[in-house]
Amino acid sequence: MGDVFEVAIPAAIALVGTIITVAIGYYQWRRKQDLASYGAFQSEKRAIYKELWRMLENVHIKLRVDTVSWDEFHVLLREVNSYILKHSLYLDEQDRILANRYLDSLWELKRLITRSGDEEAERDWCATRTIPPEVIERVQEIGYVQDEVSQIRKELIKRFRKAIGGDFLR
Repeated sequence: MGDVFEVAIPAAIALVGTIITVAIGYYQWRRKQDLASYGAFQSEKRAIYKELWRMLENVHIKLRVDTVSWDEFHVLLREVNSYILKHSLYLDEQDRILANRYLDSLWELKRLITRSGDEEAERDWCATRTIPPEVIERVQEIGYVQDEVSQIRKELIKRFRKAIGGDFLR
């Protein structure tokens, strides 16, 4: 009986050691796989946020420098929203809402400037400058909407920078 214990105990200890080693190896392998998957997801997410930012600012610039009808704006809006839908796995719901508010506010600002008939406002808008205070005094509603556009844009920049993990706009 003593011989059995002399053989069984070292064998059991070796078996337990082997099981522990295999478990640790599996845990490390699984962790590397999870990190690789997470890294790939984060990389894709960053690329999607950067592309969405590019699309938003392209619409912004187009509204400022080109003559864009409501129908043309609607096409641009649909392109942005289609992109958002296709990539919703990566995009935060609040960012989708803000992106649409941003574009709607830009359209409203363009509409107000055009309807105001104020040449200085139109000139500054088309030159992608901020509308000066003296123009805003003449057409106060432009100031409110310009402030709204600015606030939404700042919030988008802040949220997008956080989403991509860096300051890609600096």
